[in-house]
Amino acid sequence: MMERGKIGLDFCKYLVLDEADRMLDMGFGPQIHLILEQDTMPLKGIHHIMMFSATFPNEIQMLARDFLDEYIFLAVGRVGSTSETITQEVVWVEEPDKRSFLLDLLNAPGKDSLTLVFVETKKGEDSLENFLYHEVYPCTSIHGDQSQRDREGGPSSVLLGENPNSSGYSCGSMKTRHFKCETCFNFDLPSDIEEYVPCIGCTGCVGIQGLATSFFN
Repeated sequence: MMERGKIGLDFCKYLVLDEADRMLDMGFGPQIHLILEQDTMPLKGIHHIMMFSATFPNEIQMLARDFLDEYIFLAVGRVGSTSETITQEVVWVEEPDKRSFLLDLLNAPGKDSLTLVFVETKKGEDSLENFLYHEVYPCTSIHGDQSQRDREGGPSSVLLGENPNSSGYSCGSMKTRHFKCETCFNFDLPSDIEEYVPCIGCTGCVGIQGLATSFFN
């Protein structure tokens, strides 16, 4: 939009980077530099840059210093840890038994709130969505190969998302849109703790007690 002259930054006062660690870790540093170095961008001191993230590893903090001048680092709770409002459960489930085990948990009494399920791949996600649909569960999936209309979808009680360790689509955006979620499942356990924390952080928001269950084998 800037290169086409459709938008200018002459009056920009605040530049906010949400999920900043993911943006930098995925290599978007040069694009951020292009925005900051625009001729029309106000000088430092006139505009303010803010970065927000659930996790902020040391190596990403080093990258952040390129963009922040005499910055203040503000941590809520322990950096990289989860909220005390989330109860974490890790259960051993053999691979062939995952679907039936998930159904048992979804059928448990009181499981009538929004539930998020994270799957490792887009193919696995679509397959699980088809399975739950035939089991008469109102569900929808969301991943990077879908259009924005498909992502928004209709009302559902089960929302399937792809683990960000195999996709550029972050579960952080799911978190912001579904903050009333009380339950989430890692159908496929993320291989990196930096991905696990944001995924289970999709529940237990705004004081709601959340339950995060991870299938392990």
